Amino acid sequence: MDRSVSTPANAHVSIVYLGRLDRQRQRFGFDVGAVGLDAGYATSGIAKGLEVVAFSALPAIEDRPRRGPA
Repeated sequence: MDRSVSTPANAHVSIVYLGRLDRQRQRFGFDVGAVGLDAGYATSGIAKGLEVVAFSALPAIEDRPRRGPA
């Protein structure tokens, strides 16, 4: 049975992302070449961490309607 992971409420989930990704790769034997990310994970720390392990990142782009004149 897998254990739960909790983080402090003031810690953004992107902070623990790389550790969790590494654990999943090791535990399940995933051969990861690229990862898809929510726009909230598009941070410089995540980008650098993925670059170090040679993964391609495919971040989502927030598509919000514009307000006011274009």
